[in-house]
Amino acid sequence: MVTIEHSVVKTLEQFDLKVLAMKMQLPSLPLAHVKRTSLIQYLDSQESNVVLVYAAAGYGKSLMFSEYMFSKKHIQESVAWLSLDAKENDERRFLTYLLACLHGVDDQIFNQALEKLLGGEDCEAVFLNIVDAIAQLQRKIHLVLDDCHEIRNEKVLDWIETLVLYTPENLRLYLLSRVCLPFSLSKLRHTNGVVEITENELAFTSDEMQLWFEQAQLVRLNRSEQEQFHSISQGWPVGLTMLKALYDQFEEIDLSRPNTLMQEYFHEQWRPHLSNSQYELCRQIALLKEVSPEYLLAAYQDDAIQDELTNLLNSHKLVMPVAIYQTWVCLHPMLQAYLQWQGLESVKTVYQQACDWLHDNGFQVAAVEMALKAEDKLKAASLLQQTAESILEDQDIAQLLEWRRQIPDDVIIASPRLVIIFSWSLALALQLDDSERLMAQMARIEGVPGTMTDEISGQLFAIRAYIARCRGNIDNAASLAHQALEKLPKRNFVARAVTYFNLSNVCMTQQSLVDARKYNRLSFETARAAGSIHLEMLAIHEHARLEQVKGNLNLAIKLLDEGLHLSHRLDNRMMAPAYGRLLIYKGYMLLLQNQTAQARQLLLKGLGVCKATHDSYVIMAFVLKSQLFRQSGDIEKAFDYLAEAEAQMQRWNIPSFIYMPWLSTVRCNLLIDQGKVDVALSNIKDLYQQAELAPYLLTPEHFPALKGLLDIFYVRAKSIAGQHKDALRLLDQTLESGKLEQHGFTLLFIYLMRALLRYQLGHEDDALHDFRKALTMAEPDECIMPFIEYSAGMGQLYQQLPDQYKHKPFVQAILKNIELTEDASPNKEFAKMRLVLSQREMAVLKLIAEGLSNQEIAERLFISLHTVKTHARRINGKLDVKSRTQAILKAKEVGIL
Repeated sequence: MVTIEHSVVKTLEQFDLKVLAMKMQLPSLPLAHVKRTSLIQYLDSQESNVVLVYAAAGYGKSLMFSEYMFSKKHIQESVAWLSLDAKENDERRFLTYLLACLHGVDDQIFNQALEKLLGGEDCEAVFLNIVDAIAQLQRKIHLVLDDCHEIRNEKVLDWIETLVLYTPENLRLYLLSRVCLPFSLSKLRHTNGVVEITENELAFTSDEMQLWFEQAQLVRLNRSEQEQFHSISQGWPVGLTMLKALYDQFEEIDLSRPNTLMQEYFHEQWRPHLSNSQYELCRQIALLKEVSPEYLLAAYQDDAIQDELTNLLNSHKLVMPVAIYQTWVCLHPMLQAYLQWQGLESVKTVYQQACDWLHDNGFQVAAVEMALKAEDKLKAASLLQQTAESILEDQDIAQLLEWRRQIPDDVIIASPRLVIIFSWSLALALQLDDSERLMAQMARIEGVPGTMTDEISGQLFAIRAYIARCRGNIDNAASLAHQALEKLPKRNFVARAVTYFNLSNVCMTQQSLVDARKYNRLSFETARAAGSIHLEMLAIHEHARLEQVKGNLNLAIKLLDEGLHLSHRLDNRMMAPAYGRLLIYKGYMLLLQNQTAQARQLLLKGLGVCKATHDSYVIMAFVLKSQLFRQSGDIEKAFDYLAEAEAQMQRWNIPSFIYMPWLSTVRCNLLIDQGKVDVALSNIKDLYQQAELAPYLLTPEHFPALKGLLDIFYVRAKSIAGQHKDALRLLDQTLESGKLEQHGFTLLFIYLMRALLRYQLGHEDDALHDFRKALTMAEPDECIMPFIEYSAGMGQLYQQLPDQYKHKPFVQAILKNIELTEDASPNKEFAKMRLVLSQREMAVLKLIAEGLSNQEIAERLFISLHTVKTHARRINGKLDVKSRTQAILKAKEVGIL
């Protein structure tokens, strides 16, 4: 019988035995505990009876499994917990505490084993009796042994291994440790008899990070700061706590300078648990950042280093596997920072040996990095020239820009090949002026025989063609691109592929989709010929864009899925710009199909890839994220994302003419949402005027259809302002031009908006014809979002649809996502107001809208001031408003002005 259940000392009176109760209690969960729902669900889904948990300190092993055990207690399952320490290396003490914690599960069945133990019987026999007693229990039991790394005694480890290998069917055993336990697990792994949990599973997920931000009262962080927390901490709970303290003190996270909290933690909680050789090995890894056993051996010429690395990995001391390369490891980012604060002795010989090994084994980017660290700029330049094609193929712009800063100008200018490499890098980063200045350096060698080859000349034409497209000089871009293709050798796949991309984009800008597809097909064939996954993914992305413009959303999604599947063949797709673009564009397609949850995830992931790779396509992600918040009604947050996009462009020194027209266009729509229609119309007119001076200003590379989007917002603003005829005239002119014959997506919007305008003007048959046409165009590809976006005022049109339309799944899907009550229908209000307002009241209302005073209205209509006031009062009553201003807004809203 247990007399004291929750005290410091637990007494088993029958045996006159006292033990520390705290060692057998579940750790208490703090108020700010982040619930590990996904990991708990994973554990529940596994049938294995053994769960091994290996992770460094601070990953929340004890709290996670305490939460899990509380959930088991809640459903009346038996739980036993034992926190081990070094004293349990004494065999009798270990068995005593094991029996004491199991005694809490059943105070009878373990009595025999306790009697034998206290009677001095052989420990081995006692252990076997314990196993037999567990098997006799008629119910499931969960046994947790925490801090197993404290156990060094071979006999105790042997007993624990026996429990692992021969677990009774009614026992689920959980072993929590900071190091890998020396057990033979191959058979269990082969039969799925063991679940192994490491830092990867214990690290906070994105959803858990959001919960942590809320509980840590850090919701004020913007998305970039939240990403920084996650990136640096890698979801390590203790790491997050240290970063929060750092942020609270300095309002930023800067690991380039030492901070006391992190230094104390690693000095007290990490360093004492490493041998001197392990600590030195961590410093060696910190110097090289990412290593494999072979790489370490080549760099340091130490035959024992490979075995030492294996031991270090098994000890779980924040040395992490590199996801993209098997056998490669790196340090946790916070540990990396700590060791750098301690001072890492840079040895040129190590860097040179590392460089040679990396080059010989195909790691060319890392080889250039090591050459630069060895301060051998000429060798770095030489390596870079040898691998230029593959680096440009990978579109590793962020890396190339960094090298541009590190390699001296005189070294670059001395090599035409380096000039080409870095001119491409700057152009693709949209640093257009810098690219042109660097290309100007080629003028000095044009007269040198044999220097200005067709390949070099073709490259220069290709770069200038790309810059001309970015600047909106479309005709010049096409001409330069064709000259580039004439000069470039067939083997120069990268420059030819980028030139085909450029020509395809030029044709999209000129609304020639047939030619755009022709060049897109050539870019794909070139990528295939080169065997380049990166270029092939970019070609697929461009093809998907073309199909979306045509209105073929499902085909676009199919293509994007093919590209995303292809990305699995990359070593590190998170650093591939093409992968980011595919994610973002698929997010856009799903947004059009109203699959907002999936779209949000794809956009967030794509945004991270674009930022990491310095890809200006990031603006597309920001704009779409803004749209998501707009649709949820959070206009302020929508504006914030556009501001964040602008700030990102400025940080990357991208010319404003590339992104400002796009952001300004989207802001106009938000202004309309806020009711600032006059401001929106003024801004739209400014954009049109700018486009008259620069015709292709509204056709940015990443969204050539921007002009069409601006037209849609202009029509929307005109409609809300009551200028229905002007808006309708613009739509009619667009259709009559015949330029949009293949632009199914734009035509869908035009027919939908024209239906609304025609209905508001009383042309109901024509309105219904346009509405049915829009539905027919959208249905095959489930393009539902436009109908949700412009649902206001469509109530009567839905009501007047023939039954064969009304009951279609597509129409029903629309109706599930919108509200079409009669009171909310502007069309109904329009018809009603035209009936209830007299002709004289309409005349008074129009003059009120022109800003005339009551006296001026009286004089204009030759009626008394009293009569004007009477009409105004009646107008307010019929419109259900209280002021002249509200009357004007309501009249414009329902379309009678």
